[in-house]
Amino acid sequence: MMRNKLHEALNEIQDRHISDAARAARRSPRILWLGTIAAVLAACILIGMLHTQKEPLPVLQHTQPISTTEKLPASVNLVNLVASKEYPKMAAFPNYTGNISNEAYSAAYDIWVASQKAQYNQPTGYADSLTNFFIRSIPEVLKEDGNQAFSPLNVYMALVMLAEITEGQSRQQILEFLGADSIENLRTQAGHIWNAHYSADGLTSTVLANSVWLDDAYTFRQETVDRLANSHYAAVFHGNLGTKELNQQLGSWLNQQTGGLLEKQAENAALHPDTVFALASTVHFHADWDTGFSGKNTKENLFHCASGDVSVAFMNSVRSSTYYWSENFGAVCLELSGNNCMWLILPDEGFCVSDILKTDAYLRLIMDPAKWENQKKCMIDLSLPKFDVSSQTDLAESLQTLGITDIFDCSISDFTPITESPGLFVNKIDHAVRVSIDEAGVAAAAYTVIATPSNPRPPTDEIAFILDRPFLFVISSQDQLPLFAGTVREP
Repeated sequence: MMRNKLHEALNEIQDRHISDAARAARRSPRILWLGTIAAVLAACILIGMLHTQKEPLPVLQHTQPISTTEKLPASVNLVNLVASKEYPKMAAFPNYTGNISNEAYSAAYDIWVASQKAQYNQPTGYADSLTNFFIRSIPEVLKEDGNQAFSPLNVYMALVMLAEITEGQSRQQILEFLGADSIENLRTQAGHIWNAHYSADGLTSTVLANSVWLDDAYTFRQETVDRLANSHYAAVFHGNLGTKELNQQLGSWLNQQTGGLLEKQAENAALHPDTVFALASTVHFHADWDTGFSGKNTKENLFHCASGDVSVAFMNSVRSSTYYWSENFGAVCLELSGNNCMWLILPDEGFCVSDILKTDAYLRLIMDPAKWENQKKCMIDLSLPKFDVSSQTDLAESLQTLGITDIFDCSISDFTPITESPGLFVNKIDHAVRVSIDEAGVAAAAYTVIATPSNPRPPTDEIAFILDRPFLFVISSQDQLPLFAGTVREP
């Protein structure tokens, strides 16, 4: 009953919001860093400098409250934190314990619903221009063999900050990739996306964080630094970049913002001594299954990898759900708390994950399932392998393939919005992602460093959906936008 009341409230909040988002397309890329308990990402853009002359950094004057202090571990030197913006305050979801009256619980519940409405009431069609980004970026990043994972949301947020600090063709390439016609409109859209996905109510966690790292030896434009801090919730740090102390501070910040899920990767996050400035962006997502799996039903079975069969633990359940199918795949949606969900997309026999990624059918399905023609409500006999997928890749080549090229060439790159120092370029974009599932829910993390031809077959009344061969997964948000996507070829 509690669950029904929750869904009714969320549906009321999201009704127009979701239908509008489903009617069009979505998002654009950005660069990121890592995560925590369910889903997390982060990005750090390393800007290399080709000359050695340095200018002093002016004293930065900021009046914004330092809201990230409580998030930082004791090892972080807060003297280097000069600005950050306070996050929105959300009412906590009232867990009923029996120790409070029904009236008190109802009042707390109403406050939570009002807080949800205030946070998620974004304009109609705010993410309509992002479909092309999803269609192009997801298959490009997931094209390699083996397990892969990617976070479109975090890449988008990182690229928005990168657009803020570039000008000319360097900026235009990013704008076109993100489907925006101006930096002002991109800034506005990023604000809507940030607010539509931020959640810190104790039921679901989707926390996005940004930071800017400035070297003390260079001069930076105050207006741009202020805009990053105020418009993008970016904490601003300064110091001697590339030193052991600052690298430890960067790693501590990344590890704290991503909940320690990618602790080893964060420890190895290091800026080169020639780094002039860096941008870091993180997103942490955590959600439980709406209908969980019983550990009693978890059993060992064979997963058919390309290299041979392996024995893994499969979670099993029988549930009433909707089965979707196309010319070359079948799909099931598993609901998560907060109206998020994980899509499981299984290629038909004779097809592979790469065949699915060659078309946009899977994206059209997850972004507007109500309009999908081939679907049927039935009993799903689900068998899903527990997996912990991680991958690490350099996104520089992928972004250049997708049209963002000038920022990698010091002879034509333009970073004048943030500094007049010449010879700057992006020299590295490491993207690491981890996604895991178990009987309780989903955990995912990621970081980026900037250093179908047969007739559809109808389902039977009961479907055996056995994911015992390579498959694709997508974690979507309450607005049906892909937060994470990945392939499981070897669980």
